[in-house]
Amino acid sequence: MKTADYDFSLPEEAIAHRPAEKRDSSRLMVLHRDGGIEHRRFHDLPLFLNSGDLLLINNSKVFPARLTGYKPDGETLDILFVSEISAGLWKIMIRENIPAVSLWQEG
Repeated sequence: MKTADYDFSLPEEAIAHRPAEKRDSSRLMVLHRDGGIEHRRFHDLPLFLNSGDLLLINNSKVFPARLTGYKPDGETLDILFVSEISAGLWKIMIRENIPAVSLWQEG
């Protein structure tokens, strides 16, 4: 599986810039095994869980470091700094179908 498999267009107005006032009222998209999609609220989650199901919690935080770069032909690149591997060496994601690269800082 490649990160490009998750690439899609998301309008700016659909991006949550702050949490919902009532956290359990945040939106929940349910993907059914038959391919159906249902839009619900997070407080509905127990309706979709069965005894023995495994629920994984992702409590990671977004590191807000994004740059826009330009290829020699003028096309833009969206560069997201994911994590610092060591002092000045970063794991990044680039929204383009090019090989992964590392950026470093000298000094």
